[in-house]
Amino acid sequence: MVRLAAVGFLALLCIALSVSAYSEDFEEKDVVVLGASNFTEVVNSHKIVLVEFDAPCCGYCHTLALEYAKAATILKDDGAVLAKLDATKKSHLSLRFQIQDYPTMLFFVHGVHEPYTGGRKVHDIVAWVKKKCGSPVQTLKSTADAEKTFEVETPITVAYVNSLKDTNAKAFAAAADMERRVPFYMTEDKEVAAKFSLEKTPSLVLLKKQAEKVVLFEGDFEEMTLTSFVRKNRLPLVITYGRGKEELISMRGISRQFFLFAGTEEYAEIRFMYEEAAKFSKGQITFVFVDLANHMYASFYLDYFSLSGEKTKLVGYVEGACGSKFGYEGDFSLESVKEFSGKLLENKLNPYFKSEDIPEKNDEPVKVVVGKSFDNIVLDESKDVLLHFYYPWYGYSKNLEPEYKKLAELLKDVKSIVIAKMDGIKNEHGRVCKMGFPTVVFFPAGKKTEEPIWAGAHRTAAGLGKFLKENAAIPFEADLPEYDESKNEG
Repeated sequence: MVRLAAVGFLALLCIALSVSAYSEDFEEKDVVVLGASNFTEVVNSHKIVLVEFDAPCCGYCHTLALEYAKAATILKDDGAVLAKLDATKKSHLSLRFQIQDYPTMLFFVHGVHEPYTGGRKVHDIVAWVKKKCGSPVQTLKSTADAEKTFEVETPITVAYVNSLKDTNAKAFAAAADMERRVPFYMTEDKEVAAKFSLEKTPSLVLLKKQAEKVVLFEGDFEEMTLTSFVRKNRLPLVITYGRGKEELISMRGISRQFFLFAGTEEYAEIRFMYEEAAKFSKGQITFVFVDLANHMYASFYLDYFSLSGEKTKLVGYVEGACGSKFGYEGDFSLESVKEFSGKLLENKLNPYFKSEDIPEKNDEPVKVVVGKSFDNIVLDESKDVLLHFYYPWYGYSKNLEPEYKKLAELLKDVKSIVIAKMDGIKNEHGRVCKMGFPTVVFFPAGKKTEEPIWAGAHRTAAGLGKFLKENAAIPFEADLPEYDESKNEG
């Protein structure tokens, strides 16, 4: 069965905040514009290509554009190509590379790609690409070199080894190649090492300009052990949500998150507890603070988690197609929050789904489904149910609506069929969370425990009617429009 790629909820945030897009004029002469006709040629004919998948409606894409254009100009002398692709027009490429949010960047080396994991400022992009082009480890040869590292804003890791060519140095270099999101520095100079309070070889420290400023490594110098240490400790204990922090919140490899909603004063009272709790789940749960006073940023998450902004609230979240949410009802003591963390890690919590109220009247040909009524309408084993899982603002949904209503009108007297729709922004259910993207799916009668069937790309009453004729579990007769095969609608 064909399925659409799921869209993470941060993609919705990207579009929701697009009204604040950056509007400064800039020149993109050094950014290569990709399309279906030249994509493969460009990424295969150049050694290094960074590709940005963007969407015209995405505010963050507009904000990134200026930084991206500047980086393209700087990096062209290094032989690196920066390119962009309107992912909304080249959907087959988006599906091929599983693009779920915008902007997403992929880094290609001789046609082989990996995720771009750097920042979105020009210096972040340039530094990340140049690091990919060269050695992943920088050697510190003098105390002056050491002093310069303290100016770096991102977390850094520094190793003190007996020799730059010994086995410990090689393990450190291998770890640096595995974890490109943190600058790696190495020295064999005793005075340089002393600047980082490193006294013996081998030793390693990770430095951050955050609440947890220094983390010492105490294991063996082995590639995977070193890599694991850096990945576990590079993030701040608590991320205060704001623009540019989405990448930190949704770091790959850490799918579980805590969102603490509180006012500035309330957070000041429980901040120490929250940071201490974060230490016990470091590398397993990302702890986020959302300031309720910052309405611009708090409003999206409040809506997504179905919360009001009136009181302090903690919510657990697990990323994935279903985006499971878990409410916390305990007090804000360290032991209680740690217990909640443990249950989240052990999958011992019951998720909740948001829903509109069940409508008092539901007598139109297209039946309205909400989260609370999903089981009774969609999972009714006696009915064949066609469901339009839609987003009100999305073009696909808007274009389909008149044809969908036409189909429902033609089938309103067929008692075995239900033509339904559900607002995917305001309602959720475990059976459709994997759909993610606006789509039409079919739940055959008597088979409601099975995966629904995707209705393809049909956008007309004729095309959807043909689909129902071919897939309905209960045969029916109806005067439907003739389907034109030449349109290849599906």
